[in-house]
Amino acid sequence: MNMIYRDFIAKYMKQLLIVISFISIVTACNNKHKLFEVSGKITNSTAKKVYLQYLVWGAEKPIVVDSISLQKDGNFVLSTAYGNEESMYELVFDTTAASVILINDNSKVLVKIDMQNFKQYTVYGSKASAALHDFLNNYSNAYPQLLATSQILDTIALEKSVPDSIKTVVKLEKEQQLQKVNTTITSAFKNTNSPALQYYLIAKAFATMPLSQIQELTTVASSQNSSHSGLAFIKLIVSKQVDKEKAAQQAIEKHQKDSLAMLRKDSLARQLKRDSSAANKPKDTATSRY
Repeated sequence: MNMIYRDFIAKYMKQLLIVISFISIVTACNNKHKLFEVSGKITNSTAKKVYLQYLVWGAEKPIVVDSISLQKDGNFVLSTAYGNEESMYELVFDTTAASVILINDNSKVLVKIDMQNFKQYTVYGSKASAALHDFLNNYSNAYPQLLATSQILDTIALEKSVPDSIKTVVKLEKEQQLQKVNTTITSAFKNTNSPALQYYLIAKAFATMPLSQIQELTTVASSQNSSHSGLAFIKLIVSKQVDKEKAAQQAIEKHQKDSLAMLRKDSLARQLKRDSSAANKPKDTATSRY
């Protein structure tokens, strides 16, 4: 999440979370018969407990909605009530920072995890969760490469001892890696109609995409899932940022216009002063010899 996103969250999150949390609680209470069940098996693990967390749109801290001690064979079953829209959840463990993000596009999801090969965990029963897993695998390879190249470019940018040819090569490599990261996001976006996954992808885009492209993704997602609270939330973020950048651009243009007008006024004043001085200068008279 970049500074643009964090600044907005800090300013507007408190009021929005009150509304969104209230809606989520009321919806869940009105749909107690609807359960999201996550079952699975964990192997090669020292974990003793597993937790299911609800990820509130835009919030940094998740809400634990269920927990259970792992059986001796590593099996577990967790569940929580949910409302009428897709949401995001996270499986976390008591002995590792690794986690699995899930989407409730289906009421029952099965997860199999080998802690010695964690990134290759498998998800059954949830197309959106499986697509998210594929995206994360691709993104976790591409994005760190971009960060590393960006750091190298920042380091050599002001070094006079580094030839410009090398700087150019590194800059081109960064641009290619940036394009790869953004293509990873847009490809995953085009291949899903899951509003929860669309939300996640748009949030990721804030780190690397220009605002205009993020706005395009938001417009598409909102048109497909107009009532989804997560997409409504992120649409508001984008809208506020667009207004902010538009106001900043208008301020720059006004300053440039005012500066140009001042320069023209000063130039005209100097010209008038020169003309006035020339008009008031005594004319030379020729002395007659006769």
